[in-house]
Amino acid sequence: MYDPERWVVLSTDAAPTYAVFAPVVAKLWRRIGYRPLVIIHRDGWQSDFGNHVLSSLAESDAVVVRVPTVAPLSVANTMRAVRVVAAATPGLDPQDFLLTADVDMIPLSRAFWNGRWQFVVLRALFHAWLATPDGSTPSFPPGGPVLGFRFAMCYAGAITEIWKEAIPVGGGDVEAALRTLV
Repeated sequence: MYDPERWVVLSTDAAPTYAVFAPVVAKLWRRIGYRPLVIIHRDGWQSDFGNHVLSSLAESDAVVVRVPTVAPLSVANTMRAVRVVAAATPGLDPQDFLLTADVDMIPLSRAFWNGRWQFVVLRALFHAWLATPDGSTPSFPPGGPVLGFRFAMCYAGAITEIWKEAIPVGGGDVEAALRTLV
């Protein structure tokens, strides 16, 4: 019987101010039981810094997927959007779990991330929700959502087949999948 793998989906371009986090965060995710799937912009890695980042990701057993800028998106928006089509990565099992995360957000609690979910959106308020005695959902922000209030795109997770159902994309890889959305 196949034991589904838990993946964390990270993305970055080669800008050192952001890419510097990739090796550290990938190693920390690996230590708490998630295999890193790191989607990188294909350009800009031909430097000592870029080589160090890529070799460090390889040491973390990360799967690295390179994508170009997908017009009309900018490099930054391509790197944001690719995480929601990561289920198009070849070789994933339909039952594998993919959790989107930001490359500069460090996972610190193994217990918080230890769940085996099919679909989940995790937020800081998740623990408060679990702790409410009557099982009610706490309001965030207090008083409920307000115009302009947004959650970050990270910590949405689902098994591969749910991602593909929620965001039906064509193509056989991440780049092709993203092109069907833009």
